[in-house]
Amino acid sequence: MITDMGVPNWESRKGLDMTQRINEKLGAWLLQDGHTRQMLADEIGITRPTLNGRLSGESKWNWDEVIEVARITDSTLNELAGIGE
Repeated sequence: MITDMGVPNWESRKGLDMTQRINEKLGAWLLQDGHTRQMLADEIGITRPTLNGRLSGESKWNWDEVIEVARITDSTLNELAGIGE
């Protein structure tokens, strides 16, 4: 199923949707020394307020952002989607 933003809405076996998985990966990334929300927003190519909206669930990630998240967190798209676990 494709969401209105063009991002697949896969359900994982653990019950986490893709947005939750992305936010977990980014939460772990932000806990690393020297990583900030501003740095993350810059890496993804969005503003900090937009990042805050994505992380809080107020707005959905778009496909280009998901690809950047995978790159930044050294994850595959399948990992973010919960496929193949």
